[in-house]
Amino acid sequence: MKTRHAPTQSPNPFPATKPAPSRADFAALMDTCTHPDDNALALNTAIHRLRATLNPKPTVQRPLIHALNQVLAAPLRAPNPFPPFDRAMMDGYAARFSDLCTNSPLDIVGESAAGRACLAPLAQGSVVAIATGAPLPPGADCVIRKEYARAGANRISVTTELLYLGADCESCGSVAARGDVLIAAHTRLQPMHLALAARHGLPALAVTRAYRIQILLIGHELVPAGHTLQPGQIFEHNQILIESFLAQQHSEVLPEVPIVPDDETAIRTAVCRSLSATRPPDLILLVGGTSVGNHDHTRSAIAPLGTWLFHGLNLRPGRPTCALKTNQGIPIIALPGSPKAVTALLPGLIAPVLKG
Repeated sequence: MKTRHAPTQSPNPFPATKPAPSRADFAALMDTCTHPDDNALALNTAIHRLRATLNPKPTVQRPLIHALNQVLAAPLRAPNPFPPFDRAMMDGYAARFSDLCTNSPLDIVGESAAGRACLAPLAQGSVVAIATGAPLPPGADCVIRKEYARAGANRISVTTELLYLGADCESCGSVAARGDVLIAAHTRLQPMHLALAARHGLPALAVTRAYRIQILLIGHELVPAGHTLQPGQIFEHNQILIESFLAQQHSEVLPEVPIVPDDETAIRTAVCRSLSATRPPDLILLVGGTSVGNHDHTRSAIAPLGTWLFHGLNLRPGRPTCALKTNQGIPIIALPGSPKAVTALLPGLIAPVLKG
């Protein structure tokens, strides 16, 4: 009887691709290139050059609701004290603390409600019925809670000894004095920050405008999702990768434009159209065509448009990355089209530049 052997498996002709490097791994990639190109640049140097080229974010005034998730441009200082007057923090009776030591009934001589000023000074031996948030009459320095008093005919008697000077009231400016820093500069504004500004009567805040970024994708083989693939074509997936990443960086991505073919004239035309817009972007990201193949035309297309910042990065993936400062002063970063390279370069190169 013949022994049966398990069939020999043929090697997989399409081995699984290695996962893209993590953000932690990316910084180490600078040291993995044992044969650096003459024109390749270290990652940190490239980041520094791009930061120096990218114009500072301008400051704009935004209504509070539109300032949500924006970055505060400068420290926000209190333009006025808060609370703006001495006020009660509990319903009860505004009183002089010195009168409580006599254990004598106190006369109710009036009332102070929220939104109405009580201007008459408080006479000794008397109290004013008061609501939470209402201004204290001049001379009052504590509040007797309703549950700490027994009310009679226009008089009250205090039923506890747990009262103290300043009990259940706030003095003018005790929460924030005029000039106090309410929100530190460069804070990403959250709902509570907006409420803080509104509390001090501010209808708008000065924030740094997000960088406006134009993405231009290059490649004959790329087809948008939802379209029909022809032989040799693939669905384009760098746009959503880059756009969603930039959204996490709180950048403004300009409306998507059609994919640019692998053609020098077409690439240059697309870039020039973006540069000549009424409101040009702060940064242009080109994706694809940066290598040295017969159909890679990105470098030659943008070369006449400005001055090179670098011709390559001394790392992998991402070696063919290059950058240029246009004659208008707008930086162009050209990334290789490999999604693996793009995935690594977004946190490794783009994010540090935008945070600079």
